Amino acid sequence: GSADPNDLLMEISTKSTHASQVREDIETYGPMVEQLAADVKRKRPSNMVELKEYVQEIDGRLGVLSDEHAVLKHFEWPEAKYDCFREASALHDEFEGLKDDMAKTGVDRLRERQQPGGPSHEAYAAELLKVAEKVRAKVQKEEGGMESRSQKFKENHVPWDPNALLDIKRSSLILVRAHLASSLSEARPLQELGGGEAEAKAHRHLTASVYFAFKMHQFTGGFDSECSELFGEVSELITASELPVDPSAIDL
Repeated sequence: GSADPNDLLMEISTKSTHASQVREDIETYGPMVEQLAADVKRKRPSNMVELKEYVQEIDGRLGVLSDEHAVLKHFEWPEAKYDCFREASALHDEFEGLKDDMAKTGVDRLRERQQPGGPSHEAYAAELLKVAEKVRAKVQKEEGGMESRSQKFKENHVPWDPNALLDIKRSSLILVRAHLASSLSEARPLQELGGGEAEAKAHRHLTASVYFAFKMHQFTGGFDSECSELFGEVSELITASELPVDPSAIDL
């Protein structure tokens, strides 16, 4: 059927109003946009903190426009460069957020775990696994295109750290240290208690920790000295127990 004339009138009116607002913005904010365009073309931030603050400032200034894209296309706006600034700023925030999550879970939550009334080892190990999976997924998602993205950032004067992904991987060792430390604090009293059931439970916790550490070792490319020391302690307890490895303890 034919379109409702009222709908057509409404659409024409809306488009007319939008076009009018864009024209008004071009006239009102033209000098500001030209000044910002020149500034963005010149801008070479020295570090990511400076870039992030710059993007926040420019975005704030552009926020007055009724339709950013429709207005900016009427000017010599350095779209590719500023899009790179925005993209790098957002990615930097995501990476910093992951590092914060790892620090909170691997340090703050471990401290809570070791306090009376803190979370159980099982609950805490599940938290560590969840954060580790989130970090691995993000790194794997970004790894493929990072080389071309880094080149694009470099061409547009983005002070991007080419080792940013490696830094995330190395930061994730905090989760390994926490998992190993938590399993040790859980297993030692159980082993001292003795008895088949207590020793079997301790063995399951330690075995699960070894497999978590092994998978993270593959992800990070190696352990630091603290991880190696804790891993050695866990391995010694497993060897001393002389119990077979329980496949049900492997939760990867």
